[in-house]
Amino acid sequence: GPAWSLQQLTTALASDAPSYRRVSNFSLGLSAIFTLLLALVAFTPLYGPVMGGVYNLSPELQGLARPAVQWLAAYPLLMGIQSLLRGVLIRAGCTGTVRTAMVVNVAVVTATLALGVLFLSTSGAILAALAMLTGNLAEWAWLAYKSRC
Repeated sequence: GPAWSLQQLTTALASDAPSYRRVSNFSLGLSAIFTLLLALVAFTPLYGPVMGGVYNLSPELQGLARPAVQWLAAYPLLMGIQSLLRGVLIRAGCTGTVRTAMVVNVAVVTATLALGVLFLSTSGAILAALAMLTGNLAEWAWLAYKSRC
């Protein structure tokens, strides 16, 4: 998606402080716009026409998916921040940090799913959304912690 392209944009163009600021402003602005659009769909009556009309989901599936979509409303912004951090680290030659952050993400997603199945009585869609969020938050925390590799 667009957030992954932001990583390449940062890697290619953030060569000094002024260019980093421009790339950062663009990346975070674009991510904020996508976050607002997703929140607008998730939390308003637009949800039905978008999910039913554009994605052709049945009313039953729309009902099951809506709480998960609401949980993920901030996901585009989180992805934009991660992509920016990854791009900066890759440009600095810290690819090991980026690789480790992705391992942290996968490990946390796996643990969240396993523990969720064992201890939570929630729908699979909500558990998957929770796992995605916790994994990405853990990756973001690792990237931020190691941002000065």
